[in-house]
Amino acid sequence: MDYTSQPPSSSGGNPHLFWDRQKEDLQGELETNMAMIYFKVYGWANNTISPTRWRDVEWSVSDFAIFYDCPEAERAWAEFRDDYMSKNPLATSPSWQAVVDVMQEVMGNPEEVPDYMNLRPEVDKSDWLREDHWVAYILRLLRYKSTIETANPDTLPDFERRVWQYAWSFGTRDSFYKPWDASDKWAAAYLLYVKLGYERDVYTSNYVLEHPDALTIQEPTPEPDEELDPITRRRQDWINSRHFLTPDMQKTQRPPFFQIFGWRR
Repeated sequence: MDYTSQPPSSSGGNPHLFWDRQKEDLQGELETNMAMIYFKVYGWANNTISPTRWRDVEWSVSDFAIFYDCPEAERAWAEFRDDYMSKNPLATSPSWQAVVDVMQEVMGNPEEVPDYMNLRPEVDKSDWLREDHWVAYILRLLRYKSTIETANPDTLPDFERRVWQYAWSFGTRDSFYKPWDASDKWAAAYLLYVKLGYERDVYTSNYVLEHPDALTIQEPTPEPDEELDPITRRRQDWINSRHFLTPDMQKTQRPPFFQIFGWRR
């Protein structure tokens, strides 16, 4: 096999663009609010990893950006764009907390998990909320990292095989390519959320430039008695209810925590 001393990157561009705006927001708080920086950079929120188990990850945003400058990330974005943004071009980004809550709910229902990890060829997404599409993007790309850690290289496409070769040669000295624990996975999940938010912003900006009247079009107002299907209503009610619960009350309603990835509290 041919091994490279540099991690492969597919675009040849600047994979760090998604982080530039977030970095600017952080600079002003550098000396005044370290706790907020910690939250923003690593995405700690209710229902993520316990603060007592949290540790600083040993890899950088640059490591993350280069690794996810890859064909699988392009495919994940294309699926998100085609399934959701093409139908909702002006949709705003959900909060990180809302995404975490839906991720928690999905992982508490193991029969649903393959739908969010690109493990089934056909998935009925007709009842998915906005947050479901965000969760699918994040979980799919976390699974991609797990694949690089464990796959047989002979079964991988060319680009992924070159990533595997780097990970198991020069990458053994790079913390990013070591097996991830809960802190690594949560840090990466939050950065994937930021990355997707950047892609969404670019898509919406381009859409508005191409459709200058888009912002003046009023969305139709649903009829007051319009019924949601049972699955969508159950998920929406679960998300809404959590905003009125104290942390202790939330613990009693928390489903099994991310068992597939080992994300245990």
